[in-house]
Amino acid sequence: MNIDAKIILDTGIKPLIDQFPPVASILEKYQIGCVTCAQGSCRLRDVVEIHNLSPENEAELFRQIAEAVFPGENISIPAVGRTQRSSVKNFSPPIQMLVEEHKLIKRLLTLLPDMLKKISLPEDKNRLSSAAWFIRNFADRRHHAKEEDLLFPEFNPCPEIISVMFADHTTGRNFVKGIFSGLENNSLHEITQNLEGYRNLLSDHIRREDEILYPWIDSTLSTGKTGRLYSQFINAEDSFPDSREKYISIIESLESAYR
Repeated sequence: MNIDAKIILDTGIKPLIDQFPPVASILEKYQIGCVTCAQGSCRLRDVVEIHNLSPENEAELFRQIAEAVFPGENISIPAVGRTQRSSVKNFSPPIQMLVEEHKLIKRLLTLLPDMLKKISLPEDKNRLSSAAWFIRNFADRRHHAKEEDLLFPEFNPCPEIISVMFADHTTGRNFVKGIFSGLENNSLHEITQNLEGYRNLLSDHIRREDEILYPWIDSTLSTGKTGRLYSQFINAEDSFPDSREKYISIIESLESAYR
């Protein structure tokens, strides 16, 4: 692959890393998680925009990549023309609704390490069933459904970072199936293994959404789209059979039992 300083901005991250492996460690220095991404087709310019690098960090990142791609040559990668977003996260109402849902989900994720040290069967089966029910009905059917059915379709073609979020949702559902299978089979090992997998997946997934995806989405949505999404989110909330208070009560009960 012959590449020049301008074309490199429109080169997919995966082929760039494949040909120039040092680029992987350079990206990791800036907490850009492209190395382990299953897709890897984001362009370098997309990465800079989505991760909202400061002009200083962008210049240093490009300097190091240029050294890796063009060793010994005095070549600079041109800056990406963009307006940097504020580092202060003041989310729009629909995105803030998703962030608040994350806070409740993170309470369960934070509790799981202590919980997994203490659980046994059959004594804790009811509480484990409550945790699994919360994950399936709140985290997935309530939270992820708003993303998949309402938010993500606003972006067509679908950016790679959203494709990765979709893939995470699918992986998470497989972990949930494993949790319910363990409950049905009275297998503590199966329950524990899948809860640990789910926690590891969702912890990183939520971090990427809160710190990278949601700020980027908010910077691209028009005022009209934001208002329409918020109305759709409210209507979706009204259609769910269980109140938010029910889910809060489940988390509080688990916290009381395992903290």
